[in-house]
Amino acid sequence: MLHYLEMAPLIKKLIVIGLSLIVLTPLIVTSSLFMPFVTGKSFAFRILIELLAGGWLILILIDRRYRPRPTNLLIGLVIFVISITVSNLLGLDPTRSFAGNFSRMEGWNTLIHLLLFFLIASSILKTKAEWLRLFAVEISGSAVICLVALGQLFGLIPIYRDITEGRLDGTFGNAGFLASYLLLNFFLTLFLMIQSKRKSISWSYGVLAIIQVMIIYFSATRSALIGLIFGGAMTTVLLSFLAQSQRTRKLARRCLIITALVLIVTVNLVRYSEWAKR
Repeated sequence: MLHYLEMAPLIKKLIVIGLSLIVLTPLIVTSSLFMPFVTGKSFAFRILIELLAGGWLILILIDRRYRPRPTNLLIGLVIFVISITVSNLLGLDPTRSFAGNFSRMEGWNTLIHLLLFFLIASSILKTKAEWLRLFAVEISGSAVICLVALGQLFGLIPIYRDITEGRLDGTFGNAGFLASYLLLNFFLTLFLMIQSKRKSISWSYGVLAIIQVMIIYFSATRSALIGLIFGGAMTTVLLSFLAQSQRTRKLARRCLIITALVLIVTVNLVRYSEWAKR
């Protein structure tokens, strides 16, 4: 058993590398496949999850520290997947429900891979530092996608869809997908900005967050803009009262003022834009 335990750090390191690759899959565009902006990302995600699942099963057999614990969040996710499974079985087209389609690559197949992703990540990443490193990799990927979107904004890179409206779509081929992705990354970027102890890195995250907001705006995705405004307001309100650090509370209160100003400016800009009128 001791011999096998010596393998555990290596297996964990490989799994962490795999998790880092997974959060970078939004960068993938496969022109040789049907639905090049969707299928390549999804196939890469599923293949990586299946490879990691094999290594993870070996790891939890030789080292019980990495076995998942029955937390409330895990139990809730399992109940959700079971309920979706029952719904799929009772649906009009169970085959489509389980397999999904090429335009979205969803269905039960992707859902079970997402559950595996949660199981592996939550049991492998034990410390806050490990999660912050994974988030940093995720944000690095979003920075590259922001550069692609900026290239589209300035006419250096062609927009795949919505050309007549000029809605940015990045590496997703869909403005709504791009906005949803950046909405999540915007809040992760703010989180890393608050967590960073180096001013230069913290300012870099701040600049990236501003660029993400700008791209979300030029994607002309109203739902993402609404989520950004109200999510940002709710986050800053909660942090300004509940954060343990005095520095974080002060920063949150400043962000609350900035959010209010952004809300005022955004409402006035959106009100007169052509896509909002339509």
